[in-house]
Amino acid sequence: MTLKVRARALVLATTGAVVSHLTAAVLWGFPLPRGLVSPAHRKPAIHLTCQPGTRAVRRKDVVGHQSVLAPDEITSGRQFACTSPLRTWFELAGVLSLDELVIAGDFLFRRRGALSTPAALDAYLATKAGRPDTGRRRRPGH
Repeated sequence: MTLKVRARALVLATTGAVVSHLTAAVLWGFPLPRGLVSPAHRKPAIHLTCQPGTRAVRRKDVVGHQSVLAPDEITSGRQFACTSPLRTWFELAGVLSLDELVIAGDFLFRRRGALSTPAALDAYLATKAGRPDTGRRRRPGH
């Protein structure tokens, strides 16, 4: 069963859940370290985020999170909702090295099929000012 199929099944079974973190990064196509994406000898866990006030998902092979997600941080697709590319990059700062985070940030601005712009990332990060560890999350090259 593919990651996308597994994620869709879990989101459909969980009211209000949004695919997030590493799972969203894989689905968006972010370049990630191989060991982070597919741990040896097991399928990767699905990361799902629910809004505060709802219970985080607790199941085998699922990592449940609770977080306030603004409407512009959620992208609704045909099959399920997922964190936006900018929110996904923001979440990666907690698990990637600085070099890996810069590579992931550069991916947002690739020439063809860019997922975002430097100006949009700057504006997004301005909304996160004052959050712990926001200092690592600066636009690549700044």
